[in-house]
Formats: sequence, C-alpha cells, structure tokens
Amino acid sequence: MIHSGADHQPQETTTTANVVKRVTVPITLYAFGNRQRPRPPRQNKDIAVDNDCVKPTNPPTGASTFGDVQYAPLTGHYHKLNQNTQLPEGLDVIADGREVGGTHSPTHHTIYPSREMPFTEFVEKFLSSGWVYAGKKEIR
Repeated sequence: MIHSGADHQPQETTTTANVVKRVTVPITLYAFGNRQRPRPPRQNKDIAVDNDCVKPTNPPTGASTFGDVQYAPLTGHYHKLNQNTQLPEGLDVIADGREVGGTHSPTHHTIYPSREMPFTEFVEKFLSSGWVYAGKKEIR
C-alpha cells in the first residue's frame, strides 16, 4: 500500500506471534545531509518528542525525504534510499507533498515512527535504513 494524501490512515503493521510486517519504500527517496550521511531528524522541529520518546502522530512527523531532489527546497549533499528497500521495523513512510493533498513541497515523503520508541532509536533506525550517497545539489 502506498500512502498518499493528508487524510490517509497509517499502514497497518501486522504483528502476530513472531511476525512483523516491514514497510517497503514505494519509490526511491532522497534525504539531504552531509557527505557522510543524511541529517538526522531534529527534536520538536521535524518530529514531536515527548519524554525522549516518539510515536505516531496525525499528521505524521519525522524525517523529510523527497522523491525528486529537484523539488526539494534544499541544496547540498544528498543520499538515496532505493525503491523496494525494506525499512527497519518500527518505521513507515507517507507521501505528503502538495501533489497528493499534503502541505509539503512536491514529492515530499515523511519517514515516521509506526510505534512508540525512544527518539534515539528512531534516529538510529532512520540512519541505518540503507542510505547511499547520491550527489550534491548546487544552488541554481
């Protein structure tokens, strides 16, 4: 299921005895940062943090990514997460750009927590999702 629009319902994560469904990235996503890694999400700016924990919110808050770097209002080094990459358990992604009824720039996607967890765990999961350095966007 691909999430789209601001009025979506979060994707269901099925947990049975020892089975957890992990979310697959619907399209190649890009995140800005430095040459080494994407920038981690910022507490209470990118993601709501309460008592050092994060959890699903409506609308989702988390790490900003883009389906097309040309639509990102950012410049600098960026990394990619290939389509069909499985996100670590506890992470989900939603398309929330203007083209799908969201409030962000076109092609924007938010990677967000699908369950409550410490903020540090969310950051570690986001950074270890499989990001690969992809280039540098210059100022036009």
